[in-house]
Amino acid sequence: MIYDPPMFVFVSDKYLNCLPIWCYTFNKFWKPKKHVKILGYKTPNFNLPSNFEFISMGEQVGGPENWSTPIRNYFETRHSWEENHIQWATEDSFLWGDVNFESYYYLTSYCQKNKGVGRVALTNDIVNLSGGHDVVEENLIKLQPNVNFRSSGTWSIFSKSLFFELMKPNISPWDFEGESSMNEKTGMRSVIRHYTLDDWDVIGLNSNQPLRTVCAIRTSRGINVDRAMKLPLDLRPINEKKYDIYNCNVAKELREIGYLDEKNRLIEEKN
Repeated sequence: MIYDPPMFVFVSDKYLNCLPIWCYTFNKFWKPKKHVKILGYKTPNFNLPSNFEFISMGEQVGGPENWSTPIRNYFETRHSWEENHIQWATEDSFLWGDVNFESYYYLTSYCQKNKGVGRVALTNDIVNLSGGHDVVEENLIKLQPNVNFRSSGTWSIFSKSLFFELMKPNISPWDFEGESSMNEKTGMRSVIRHYTLDDWDVIGLNSNQPLRTVCAIRTSRGINVDRAMKLPLDLRPINEKKYDIYNCNVAKELREIGYLDEKNRLIEEKN
C-alpha cells in the first residue's frame, strides 16, 4: 500500500488572496486530486474546490511571533495523527509543474520505513545548500549536520516528533528554521543560526524531485506584507535562475483566468 501523508496549507489573513492560485495550480498538477486541509483564521469570501477543506484556527492575534502557537494547538488537539507524518506548504508556495509520483512515493515509503527521518524535502531546495550532503542510495541524499535550512518552511514532509520539536509555542516562521533577528532598517527578518537537528535525518533527491514549486512572495524582499502583496509575484521556480516569469504557460493561464493582472500581481478578489 502506498504511503501518502495528509496535506496541509498554512495561511494568514493577509495572504488569503493567494489561495485561489494555490488551489488552482495544485489541482492542475496533482492528479488524481488529493484532499487538502487549509489551516487559517478568517474564512475566505470565495469558493474553494471540492477537495479543499478550510479549517479556522480562530481569530488571528499577534504578529509573526504568534505564528506557531495556533498551528501547534491544532495538531495537538484536533488532528488525529493516523499517519506519523504530515505534508505541508505555505499559501504562497505554488506547484509549478506535474508531480513526479514515482519520486514522491519512493520518498514517502522511505520515511515510513526509516524512523530516523525527520524531514523529507520534496523540492530541489536541499541540493545546492552550502555544506553538502551524503549519498544514501543512488539518487537519495541526506544533508550533512552543518548544513543550513535543515528545518525549512519549503514544501516538505515532517515526522510528528520533529514537527512538535520545532513548532515551539510563540515563534515566528523564521524561528521555525533557526534563531532569527530583525533588521530594524528594512523590517526584514533573517535566520542567524540554523538548527542542526542532530537526532534527525533530512533527506531528498539529487535530481527528479517530486515537486517543482515557486515561492511567490516570501523571497527576502525586505518589505512589509502589505507592500509585498502589491508587487508582481516571483514566479521563478526554486533554484531556476533563467526563467521567463511573464511568458511561462502557467502565468499566462493565471492571467487569462483572472487570478493575476497583466504584471503578474494578485487580483484582490476571485469568486
